[in-house]
Amino acid sequence: MAKVLLLADATDTAASLHQVLADAGHEVAQLPPLTESLPAAAEAAPDVIIFDKPALQGSDKLIRHFKAHDTLRYCPAIIVTDNPSPDDRLAAIEVGADDYIAWPTAPEELLARLRVMSRIRGLYQQLHQRSAETDLLRTQIEERNAFESIIGNSLAMRRVFDLVSKVIPTNTTVLIIGESGTGKELVARAIHYSGPRHHKNFVIQNCSVLNDNLLESELFGHVRGSFTGAIATKQGLFEVADGGTLFLDEVGDMSPALQVKVLRVLQEGTFAPVGGTQPRHVDVRVISATNRPLEEMVKAGTFREDLYYRLHVFRIDLPPLRDRREDIPLLAHHFLQIYCAENSLANKGCTPEVMDAFGAYNWPGNVRELENEIERAVVMAREDPRITLEHLSPRVREAIADRVGIRGRRIEGRLSDALQELEREMLADGLRRNDWNKSLTARQLGISRANLVAKVKKYRLEPRSGDLEPRDAARQPGAS
Repeated sequence: MAKVLLLADATDTAASLHQVLADAGHEVAQLPPLTESLPAAAEAAPDVIIFDKPALQGSDKLIRHFKAHDTLRYCPAIIVTDNPSPDDRLAAIEVGADDYIAWPTAPEELLARLRVMSRIRGLYQQLHQRSAETDLLRTQIEERNAFESIIGNSLAMRRVFDLVSKVIPTNTTVLIIGESGTGKELVARAIHYSGPRHHKNFVIQNCSVLNDNLLESELFGHVRGSFTGAIATKQGLFEVADGGTLFLDEVGDMSPALQVKVLRVLQEGTFAPVGGTQPRHVDVRVISATNRPLEEMVKAGTFREDLYYRLHVFRIDLPPLRDRREDIPLLAHHFLQIYCAENSLANKGCTPEVMDAFGAYNWPGNVRELENEIERAVVMAREDPRITLEHLSPRVREAIADRVGIRGRRIEGRLSDALQELEREMLADGLRRNDWNKSLTARQLGISRANLVAKVKKYRLEPRSGDLEPRDAARQPGAS
C-alpha cells in the first residue's frame, strides 16, 4: 500500500478522495495547499502527492515549490479536478504534475492511476540510488587514482611530484618517459583525476598491441561499411574522451601513417572516422607515455619531429626503482597491505633480511615487479606472520646470491648472513671511497643518509687510522 499525501482544503471532493484511498488500504495524510505545509509534507515522506485542483486556482506555483524540495523531488504528483479542460492538462504537465484526473470518476480508475504512480516512484528511487552509487564509485575511483596515491619519498620522486603538481591544474599536453613498470599510467591517472577534467572520461589505449588498421579504428572510429566486418558505426576513443583525457601508452610504437592523423587532432582538434568524410570536433587532453628514446627515433626518421614536439610540451621522467631504492620499504608495506586484505589475511611484515634483499636486487621490472613479488610472497607465507627469504622467488634469491659470489664472498651457508656481509662491505668500501662523506655515500648507494647512519652504527663502521688523509683529520664531526 502507498503513503498518499492529499493537499486539499476541507471540501466534498477532498473527503471523497480520502474515503476511496483509505477504503483501499492506503495510508492517507491531508494538509492544506499552502507553501507553509512543505516541512510537514517532507517529513511525511509520501509515495504520491495528490493536489486538489480547485484549491490550486491561481496557485500553480505550489506544485513547483513542492517538487523542488530534495525529499519530494522524485515523488509523483497527481492533480484531481472536477472541471477538466485540455489546456489545464497541458498546464499541469508543464508545472511538474505526473498525471491529471477528472473527478468524480470510478474508484478503480483512481486506484489504477495510483498504482502506476507508485511504480514510477519505485523507478525514481532506483534511479536515485543508482545515481548515488555512481557518485560514490566515481569518488572512490578519483581517490584511488589521486595524486596522493603515488608512493615515494626519495629525492627522485619528490622531483616527479613537483612536476605533476604543476601540470595538474592545467590542460597541457604531457609526455611521460620511463621504463616499463615505473608507473606511467598511474601518473597519467593522477593528473586526470586530480585535474579540471576529472568529471569526464579517462580513456586508455596502448599503441603497441594493435596493428595499424585496428588502432586507427579504435582511435578515430569508423562508419558502417567502411571495411569488411564494419557492420555498424563505431565511436572512436578520441570522441569517447571528448572533454576528458586520452592516455596514449607506448606512443613510440605508432606507425608514421597514424602519427600524421594524431598530429592533426592535436593541431586542429578535428578528425574523420575511417570511411567518413565529415570532420568531428573534440576537446581532448592527450597524455602520452613511452619507454623508447623518441629523440633518437626523430633523428632516425621513425618518429615525426612535429608530433614529437606536440607531445613533448610538458615532460615527466619517471626514475627506475633501482634509482629510488629508499622508496622500496614504503612500496613493500603498501603492497603488503593490499594483498593481505585481498586474501583476507592479517597484515604481515618483512624480516630485515628480506628488506636487505629487496634493497640489493636490481628490479629490472621496476615497481610492477616488486608488486608481483610481494603478491607471490603473501601467497607463499599465507600462514606465517612475516615474509622471510624462503618466501621470495628464485630469481630474487639467485640474483642476491650471484652478487655475493661476484664480490668474492662465501656462497654457502645462510643467505641472510651473506647479505649482511655484502652490505657491510659495500658500506665500508663506499665510505672509504668518499673519504667517509656520509651524504655522498648515501646518494651513491641509493639510500637515505639517516638509513646510512643507522647501518654505520649497526655494523660499527668507524674510520680506522690511515683511512683518512691528513686533510680530513681536522674535519668537524657531522660535517659529512
